[in-house]
Amino acid sequence: EVTAGGTALIERQFAGTEYEMVSIYHRDGDDLVLTHYCAMGNQPRMRFDPGESVANLYTFRFNGGTNIDKGAMHVHAGTIHFVNANQIKAEWSVYAGSKRVGTNLFELRHWVGIWPGAHAWTCSPATQEPPMRSIVPSVLTRRMTWLA
Repeated sequence: EVTAGGTALIERQFAGTEYEMVSIYHRDGDDLVLTHYCAMGNQPRMRFDPGESVANLYTFRFNGGTNIDKGAMHVHAGTIHFVNANQIKAEWSVYAGSKRVGTNLFELRHWVGIWPGAHAWTCSPATQEPPMRSIVPSVLTRRMTWLA
């Protein structure tokens, strides 16, 4: 969902459930940043890493956050791979303190309905390493080229 006059993109995970989470992508000067409002009760911030990214693979690195106590589990880094116009793969690393404890991989596919204008994104976890609950990037409604 694009908001704030086209300056931010809201990504919802588990919409309508008690574990609903939101990530908001926006510009900070020349940088692309995101804040993930997590069901674990913290808000990690990440910054786009242009040195590790290419046109269809966006890499994000941890850049602080709030309510992340020493040793607390949190989403720490991730990649979003725009495979093609109808497929996105996302990988999010989960850390406890400074140690990686899990990785969640997800695949999103776009489908077009039988009536004009009908479309949706579906998400299925590709793999998930324990001990984390699933953290599912649900709908990236637009490729983020408008931000880059």
